[in-house]
Amino acid sequence: EEVEADPENKSFSSRRLFYARLYDCANRPLMRAQILLLRDNVSRYHRVKDHDHAHDDHQKFKEAVIARDAEGAARILKRHLEEARDDLIMSMEADSSD
Repeated sequence: EEVEADPENKSFSSRRLFYARLYDCANRPLMRAQILLLRDNVSRYHRVKDHDHAHDDHQKFKEAVIARDAEGAARILKRHLEEARDDLIMSMEADSSD
């Protein structure tokens, strides 16, 4: 399974593996490939900051999924995506002002 897009950045590779495994569950290989491609394309912005909260969110999300807590998983995922979006926007704005 090819998931390690950046062997020099273990944190990035770990997050990419998390998402690859998550989307494997959907059994939709084209969707999985597109999502991972999009993640790879914005990865330079995410690499600037190594957020501990992202790892914590991934762990909490995984636990909620295993516990079949759909509401909890949805709440965690929504917060995680909003934080990632906000971080990405701030990084892109900082890049464009340089």
